[in-house]
Amino acid sequence: MRDGIVITGMGVVTPVGIGVDTYWENLTAGVCGIGEITQIDTTALPIHRAAEVYGFHPKDFMPTRLALDLEPYQQYAYAAAEQALAQSGLTGFGPRRPRDGHGAAWTDYHHENADAH
Repeated sequence: MRDGIVITGMGVVTPVGIGVDTYWENLTAGVCGIGEITQIDTTALPIHRAAEVYGFHPKDFMPTRLALDLEPYQQYAYAAAEQALAQSGLTGFGPRRPRDGHGAAWTDYHHENADAH
């Protein structure tokens, strides 16, 4: 028997929308994910618009302690993995388990903070 990939659920965190339904609705409606940069001061920069993820609240997807320790890109990956797992209906997966989206965020987090704990 050959190993294969099975897509069981989807999750997205993008400038166009958070969550598969919102993302798809916005994408098909032609919503633009580019807007004014809000995460840094752009006064001295020639660029003032970018594709940021607006309205993302990490604590909606993960414990507060983890949210504070992860970089934004890790939070996005973790949130998308949470959505995909919820959509799949699968159970028994979590941050310490390899080979799922949680594992990617957790592994990076754990590696970067190994000496701090």
